[in-house]
Amino acid sequence: MTTRGALWWRWLAANAVAEAVGLGLVAGGGAVAFAGTAEAGAPGLSVAMAALLVALGAMEGLVVGAAQWVVLRRALAVRARPWIGATMAGAVAAWLLGVIPATVMSATADAGGTPPTIGDALQLALAAVMGAVLGVILAVPQWLVLKRWVRRAGWWIPANSVAWLVGMPVVFAAAGAVPEGARPAEVALRVLASLALAGAAVGAIHGAVLVRLVDVPRLEVPPGGGAIAG
Repeated sequence: MTTRGALWWRWLAANAVAEAVGLGLVAGGGAVAFAGTAEAGAPGLSVAMAALLVALGAMEGLVVGAAQWVVLRRALAVRARPWIGATMAGAVAAWLLGVIPATVMSATADAGGTPPTIGDALQLALAAVMGAVLGVILAVPQWLVLKRWVRRAGWWIPANSVAWLVGMPVVFAAAGAVPEGARPAEVALRVLASLALAGAAVGAIHGAVLVRLVDVPRLEVPPGGGAIAG
């Protein structure tokens, strides 16, 4: 296997595992919190719930950033703190933007309104649009780090947009594919498998761009950095 192919496979695997763990934390924590609010007679996405999801999203960013860095450091001498910090910043911003519509809809329902209902096909289409937008938000902080190490780093932003355009519908489809009455263990396995699939799809797409960016490293060494491994 070529060096480029090995990097791509490592990147794909790292993203699959990291998203299964990271998004799994969000799903698990969110499910427990939602169950508690429902039992208390206050279903919906409150401001407190939204804040919890954003905090869990930061944990997702930590997990994903760390997994990506483990792979990336073998191709570029990128330090851990900037990359992981950038990934967490992007995740927090993306989750913050993502929970705003649901919070507003919940507030509308609490005020006596009826939240709109949409079909499965439209939901997946909206998920794809959301993924394309949030992919940009996730990518910008990483791009600010990556551009110090490779030329043409701007391609990282559309690569993430396309990756999450594909990956986000997988996440939404997984959320609606769990059969009613399924045992908790079965639900957990289905969700983790689906999240791993989404992470693999995302990693496969922006990983294909990454391996080409690594082939054209910057000639100069970034300030405070070490030597570049081509």
